[in-house]
Amino acid sequence: KIEFDSTLLTAAQMKIVEDKLWGTSSTEPTLPSPSEWIALLGGDPQPEVVLNRSTVSVKVGETATIEATVVPEGTTVNWSSSATGKATVSNGVVTGVDAGTAVITASITVGGNDYTDTCTAIVTAAEG
Repeated sequence: KIEFDSTLLTAAQMKIVEDKLWGTSSTEPTLPSPSEWIALLGGDPQPEVVLNRSTVSVKVGETATIEATVVPEGTTVNWSSSATGKATVSNGVVTGVDAGTAVITASITVGGNDYTDTCTAIVTAAEG
């Protein structure tokens, strides 16, 4: 069930939200993306990058995937590792290199400003 605190929205904004969610013929709500919400409610989207996890565990020689959500949508994400001797990253795919930790950073540049989020990769020895 989707609920809104209508005291945070003007009547016009609430009508926009209701129309977007339920439309005129749909019985199931359709959730807009974060940038669609901002556009619907008359604001300017603030650039950001948000990772789907704050830590990831991976064994040496194995991989794990981190996903990034960005505003504005479609912005190129640049990935880096603070310790490539422990973990590398390419397009959100973290590869364990050697036991230890590395901070994985996802960054975007919008209007000459950088926006980042990080995830700690914990690499453990491979079994066997």
